[in-house]
Amino acid sequence: MPTYYELLGIPVDATPPEIKRAYRQLARQYHPDSGNTTDSVQFVAITEAYQTLIDENLRAVYDRQLKVQQAQAAYDRARDMVAQRSTQRERHELRPFYWMLIGFVIFFFIMLIALAIIMIEYGPERVRMQNEPNSVNWIIESEDDSNFYRYKFGT
Repeated sequence: MPTYYELLGIPVDATPPEIKRAYRQLARQYHPDSGNTTDSVQFVAITEAYQTLIDENLRAVYDRQLKVQQAQAAYDRARDMVAQRSTQRERHELRPFYWMLIGFVIFFFIMLIALAIIMIEYGPERVRMQNEPNSVNWIIESEDDSNFYRYKFGT
């Protein structure tokens, strides 16, 4: 919504004669008797702006309210920027977790590939898994069944 100054097309430090001149020019253009019935809302807004800005007391009150509104708008923009940056920061804080997850998935697939290679080399009938408390042991039996290799995963 434009300010009264923007509505009349004048600077903030305009003098009363400048305000009056701008109002008369716009009033002639938007007056309902000029044949433009659609511009009557615009004429009411221009008249309200003129009546507020021509009176010194009303103008001072309006200027204070305008400064408060501008400060509130600046505060809202700053708050939105901080919120946007904190959202971006939260996404950045999750990156180490994602890298850890990716590392775990890569490690898991490397272990699967290693197990597949072991099974291909020794044969699936000689590779078995033995569960113990807090660990998993892969036992690979040797050719003569007397020796075996134990790969232990876990604690």
